[in-house]
Amino acid sequence: MMNLTPRHTLLIDAAATTATGLLMLAGRGLLYPYFGLESPLVLDLTAIAFIVYAAIVAFAGRRDEVSRTVLMATAAANVGYVLASAVVLLMFWPELQPIGRVLVVVIAIAVEGFATLQFVAGRRLGRTMTQPA
Repeated sequence: MMNLTPRHTLLIDAAATTATGLLMLAGRGLLYPYFGLESPLVLDLTAIAFIVYAAIVAFAGRRDEVSRTVLMATAAANVGYVLASAVVLLMFWPELQPIGRVLVVVIAIAVEGFATLQFVAGRRLGRTMTQPA
């Protein structure tokens, strides 16, 4: 089993989030009807938010040391995204086309995976900081 460092969990998250944002922008004209939208504006704003978030996470992951606080904050933000996805599914189920629902769920599952990796890395980092040298 591969042992991911705290930096890796952040950098992989940043890369995947950037890719998702760029794919959303590239497919904006095709995707928006699947989400029950009248225009791609909401997808554009979401994609831009993804890219900005990814830049922040990448910056944190490129630092010499990644703190437990940064890992836990990033994990919490990812959990927030998963919860927001659940709210979107509950509130807008009838408006979402089946493929839109699947995309929301698949992305939420991936984001939850990142949150779990970051939480585990943060816990490990906390344990190593509290043990005597």
